[in-house]
Amino acid sequence: MKTRNTHALIALAVASMWVAGTGANAQDVPVKLTFSLSGTVQNPNPGFNAKGVETRTTGTTKLATADILTLVTNALKTTYPTGAYLAVYKDAMVVVDKTGTTELADLSTNTTPVFQVSPSSGTDVSSSITQTNSAGYAYGSRAGQRAIMFYFDNKAGTAFEVGGLVKYSETDGKPDTTGKQTRSITASGSVVGYGTALNPKDVVGGKAQADTTVWSGSVSGSGKATVAASKP
Repeated sequence: MKTRNTHALIALAVASMWVAGTGANAQDVPVKLTFSLSGTVQNPNPGFNAKGVETRTTGTTKLATADILTLVTNALKTTYPTGAYLAVYKDAMVVVDKTGTTELADLSTNTTPVFQVSPSSGTDVSSSITQTNSAGYAYGSRAGQRAIMFYFDNKAGTAFEVGGLVKYSETDGKPDTTGKQTRSITASGSVVGYGTALNPKDVVGGKAQADTTVWSGSVSGSGKATVAASKP
């Protein structure tokens, strides 16, 4: 990353990384995230009718990556250039520019909004690893699965804590003569969890209220960059 323009309030710990990686510098690559979440929202309790029956209902809502980035932008009262995106980078949730080389905000340092990724230690299992050592460097590939959790709260009614099992693959290309190599990372999986969402059917004083929501959907990520070659 070339620059860091963070909105630092207090440090919030974020554990481990998106993938374990074949080399020590796996998270030198910002992994662009794509979210697709659907929520089932609890509507207000209507109370019991004259027959002693209470009929409860639910509504639905959706959150895509663009929606989450808009919530982040509004919470920080800022704007980002066209093409900016959400990513996991060096153990943190960040916003980066479209080139992936400039970090615009480190969301792991915020209290509003809070956005964390937490793949806890020891949750990674590998299905395949290949490695070739050449001229003091290593290159190859790795694939496996990792349990992961995302926590988001814009402190204005939208929150989710979702997790699941993601499958990932990482490839380190053969180093060039300058000791650089191309690193590519992809990951995808299903997530479920809970949180809140603003409910247009629950309005108090002209404002939609935040109601209990169960979330489900998918998350995927990809990244590619030229990095310093790994050592064996």
